[in-house]
Amino acid sequence: KGYANVKSGGNIILLSDINVNQQTNFDTANKVVTLTTDGGVRYYVRRYHTDSSILYVSNSNTVAVYGIYFDGLGNASTASLLSITGQGTHVNLTSNTYVAGGVNTSQWQGGGVGVSENAHLSINNAVIAHNQSANQGAGVYVSHATVSMSNGRVQDNTFLGNDGSGGGVFLYYSTFNMTGGDIYNNRAYNGAGISADHSTVDYSGGRIMDNKATYRGGAAQVIGNSKMTIDNADIFGNTGGAIAIRSSSTVIMNSGTIQNNVAADYNTDSRKMAAGVDSDNGSFAFNGGSIINNRCIDGTCAAGGVRMYKSMYLPNKGVMSGNYPKDFWQGG
Repeated sequence: KGYANVKSGGNIILLSDINVNQQTNFDTANKVVTLTTDGGVRYYVRRYHTDSSILYVSNSNTVAVYGIYFDGLGNASTASLLSITGQGTHVNLTSNTYVAGGVNTSQWQGGGVGVSENAHLSINNAVIAHNQSANQGAGVYVSHATVSMSNGRVQDNTFLGNDGSGGGVFLYYSTFNMTGGDIYNNRAYNGAGISADHSTVDYSGGRIMDNKATYRGGAAQVIGNSKMTIDNADIFGNTGGAIAIRSSSTVIMNSGTIQNNVAADYNTDSRKMAAGVDSDNGSFAFNGGSIINNRCIDGTCAAGGVRMYKSMYLPNKGVMSGNYPKDFWQGG
């Protein structure tokens, strides 16, 4: 009722915690609305239903969210906690907003936030954490859409089974612009921090750290003719290697540091990969920055720093040193 009655440019103010048993739709065309709390207090909006999202934003609406904790309570559902969809639709999660405890048992939408059909999500001083998914995008699932992250955290998101891509952020035919914040301690089979499929990643600030991939791409997996550009980035402490490049994808590193990452040690194939940057039928342009002190657990992987298999390597001014068992390997 609050959304239906508020005029464009108005506020919907929560005065207490809310338990919801059905999806709330923000779908009246072209409204600009702020969803906030009274006096800066953070209130909880808890999902008790299992077949839809807490909040569904569509139809070219713009919604800014302040100080609200969207809580899935860890209960199994068939939808992400928040769903954002449609051309011109924009949601800005900011100022002490949390999206946590979502569990999505279906194959789509992700656990925390689902963004699709040319919509736009902004993450600015918000936290997306402790969500789970059956397949892709445990934290944020993005399909044919855009996500911008300037501050905040995407952390501790994981999968229900042993498979899954994009523990923190999963992208499919989408764009991700990261200028700040942290993506850390997420878990996945591939691409524990970020998984980009037919997508573009512009990473120019913030940290991707302490994520764990069982197979490859602890920090990021870049596949399907995707492109990732790295400027002033900080990628460290990831397991499963830092960056995996596959299927005609490209990574361009201009500045920043890839350091102290560890190659996966779970099966024969993954032990062959590099701990820093691993490319198989891809391209890596090393224009600047440093790849240092990355390692295999027992020295059996191809290289600690960079492995290029049937790939194009374009070294320029980057620094590579201190990787174990060696800095660089190329073959194929």
